[in-house]
Amino acid sequence: NLNICNFFYKSFWRHPDFAKLYVGEMSKYYINFFKKNLKKKAKILDLGCGPGYFSLELARAGFNVVGVDISKGAISSAKQTMLNLKNNKSLKLKYICSDLKKLNFKEEFDGVLCSGFLHHIKNVSKLSIQIKKSMKKKSHLLIYEPQHKEWKKFDAFLVMFLRLILKELNMWHDKKIKNPKNIKNFKNQLKQVHSEFYFERDIKEKSGQSPNDLSSDKNDILKALKKDFKLAEIKPGFSFIYRFLGGLRGNQTKLKKLAKLIASLEKFSLEAGILNANYFYANFKRR
Repeated sequence: NLNICNFFYKSFWRHPDFAKLYVGEMSKYYINFFKKNLKKKAKILDLGCGPGYFSLELARAGFNVVGVDISKGAISSAKQTMLNLKNNKSLKLKYICSDLKKLNFKEEFDGVLCSGFLHHIKNVSKLSIQIKKSMKKKSHLLIYEPQHKEWKKFDAFLVMFLRLILKELNMWHDKKIKNPKNIKNFKNQLKQVHSEFYFERDIKEKSGQSPNDLSSDKNDILKALKKDFKLAEIKPGFSFIYRFLGGLRGNQTKLKKLAKLIASLEKFSLEAGILNANYFYANFKRR
């Protein structure tokens, strides 16, 4: 249902093809994981579901899904999207707007998904206990969270390099980027790019996505969850395309090919250990 739009200056949401290369790939990963590890029509909790795009895709894949988020606007959008779909009555999908403290699930779910949610939580250990209580025995927890501390200067340099090249080709949204004149300019610009991806915000943005944004990073999250869950696997997510593809400008046909190429090169570079991932996947089994 995605359409080309001009609302986001460098977000992947600007174009359906960009979204498919990022959240589309994440969605495939989640669906394949749960299909591999859970029975058909298994019940899944999507905790911190936002506007429900992953909840919806999991329901479309045949799972019984409950999406939970604290944002009234997000849940309202998720419900409206579901109502607008054809054959929505065949979906086993429910959305709940709630604070975590008010949730009281007990051994209801075969699987739990936390996608870009846990890093907004100050006390992941406390939440981990709550998640465990909501899960059945022999159930699975799948997460996708930041590992910003592992994203290094070389990764930032590649983003900076590509942006400058694209600007010269008139294919980048920000025409005000200045080419480095000396080593000081170069270091300052590199620092700015690194900070942008490390803190998930531009220089002019004073706050993040929530009051507790980036409260926990990879090691904090893993340490907390290991008390209640057995870590089965960790895999790299993405390095930079989620804050890059939407910045491309120009002929749509060319952009589609270029975006696919950049996404492929990022994927191969991560697998070859050349680039560092800024996000990671991890799956756990309930103890």
